[in-house]
Amino acid sequence: MKRRDLKLVFCVFVMSILLSISATAFALVATGTSKSYGPVGGYSYTNKSSVGYTDNSSGVWGSTNVTASAYVPVSYIGINARLFNSAGSLKTSTGFIYNTTSTKGFTVVSDNYYTHGTYYSKGETRAYTGTGYNTYSSNQSPNVNY
Repeated sequence: MKRRDLKLVFCVFVMSILLSISATAFALVATGTSKSYGPVGGYSYTNKSSVGYTDNSSGVWGSTNVTASAYVPVSYIGINARLFNSAGSLKTSTGFIYNTTSTKGFTVVSDNYYTHGTYYSKGETRAYTGTGYNTYSSNQSPNVNY
């Protein structure tokens, strides 16, 4: 192979790498520390909230996750995923959503919010006591700049 042909092959190789990198989706997720509570109704729980976005135009979201010490019956876990801006203003929330199957945990994600700024997630979770629900806040996630 001639030196000029080798340069051409090298340039094509570098361009293909650069194009594949630019086509890759970018994602940023920041997760807060876990908070444990219980036992409530015979189960112990851990919750945590996250905030993130996929790219600059996808919108930012908040999510909250609950993990139980064992499989819990239907409607034993409720989650309200909430997204706040850095000033503490609530931007979007899901309202309480309850588990529809027996589970050891699940996650609820808010709708996307499309205004650029700084955001965090701080969800609420509920645990069934046998006669009603106790409500717990998650720890706040770190801030992300969207």
